[in-house]
Amino acid sequence: MAAKKAPVIEKAARTGFCFGVRQAINLLEKVARERGGVETLGAVVHNQQVLQKLAEIGVRVVNNIEDIRGDTVVTSSHGISPDLEEKIRARHKVVSTTCPNVQRAQSAAAELAESGFFVIVYGDADHPEVKGILGRAKGKGLATTDEQAVAALEPLPRKIGILSQTTQVPAHFREFVKK
Repeated sequence: MAAKKAPVIEKAARTGFCFGVRQAINLLEKVARERGGVETLGAVVHNQQVLQKLAEIGVRVVNNIEDIRGDTVVTSSHGISPDLEEKIRARHKVVSTTCPNVQRAQSAAAELAESGFFVIVYGDADHPEVKGILGRAKGKGLATTDEQAVAALEPLPRKIGILSQTTQVPAHFREFVKK
C-alpha cells in the first residue's frame, strides 16, 4: 500500500489588500485618531476583522446619510456618486478614501458622457463602486453584466463607451465587450 503524500501548501508571494484599500484604511485610521472617532458611509472595506479593528478606534459605519451624527464623514474606497457627495457636503465635511483606480473609472465615465457616449459599466449595478461610476455619467448610462441588457436598449445608442467595475475579472470583461 502506497503512503499518501502530504498536500503541498504554497504561500502566495503577496497577500492582503490592494494599494487603494490599504491607502483608504490608513487615511481612515489617521482621521479617526485625530478626531477621536469618525463615521464612514458604508464599510470602507469588506473585511470583518478590519472593521472590528477600526471600530475599536472609534470608526462607526452608517448605511445612509440620515444616520450620520458627526460633522465628518469618510467615504469608502468604492467611491460615491456626485449627487450623494453633494447631499453629504451640505451638512458634513467629507473625507474621500476613493481608490485611485476607481477615481480613474469615474473620470472616464464623466468624460465619455460629456463627449456624447452612452456609458455601459460592466459590473454589479447595486455595488457602491458601480453606482459612483455610473453617477458620473449623469443619467447617460447603464450597469450590467448581461450583454442582452445592452442589446435590448431602444434605441441602441450610436456611441457607447464601456467601462468595468475595478473588481471584475478582466477576461470576463473582454468577453462581454466582444459580445
